[in-house]
Amino acid sequence: MILSCSNRPFAVRAGNSFRPVPLLAPIVLLAMSHTTPALAYRTATDSTAFAGVGRVAWTEPSVPFYLSSADLPAGLDPAVFETSLAQSFEAWSQPECAMVRPFFAGWVADLPSTRDGQNTIAWVSDWSARQFPSSAPGNTDLQYHGSDKHWEIGEADVYLTRVSPLCGLVPRQSLGVC
Repeated sequence: MILSCSNRPFAVRAGNSFRPVPLLAPIVLLAMSHTTPALAYRTATDSTAFAGVGRVAWTEPSVPFYLSSADLPAGLDPAVFETSLAQSFEAWSQPECAMVRPFFAGWVADLPSTRDGQNTIAWVSDWSARQFPSSAPGNTDLQYHGSDKHWEIGEADVYLTRVSPLCGLVPRQSLGVC
């Protein structure tokens, strides 16, 4: 059995269909090299679908993230973003309590694809068509895999908007966009 969450806060459906979970993933803020508290944050334990399951986490401590070169904002220097992302991942991994060590695994040409087993970070220009919250700078399509009492994070695709909410959070000089 596979569960996924729709774009409504933890409206869970069982079956083979996956839809986005509206989370402002901490990775979005970290990826942008801007250390502020997350504006919204939920975990699987916040969902009644995972009641009594316990901790839902990645199965491996090293988690690869790919950057999509599709739909990059004009003026974005990929090398600057790679550096910012690497610094963000390093900061995420430094605390002794950090159980996940995300790392930059390279560039891909395509936008994220649900259930491809790959964690992809991408900018998208069709934000409203995807029904993402207009006030959010990012949205994570987080997928859980498992059954009964054993669940794990299967994939996390991070979508970043190409419009103003992101520009309000990130110093312009850090990425050269907005």
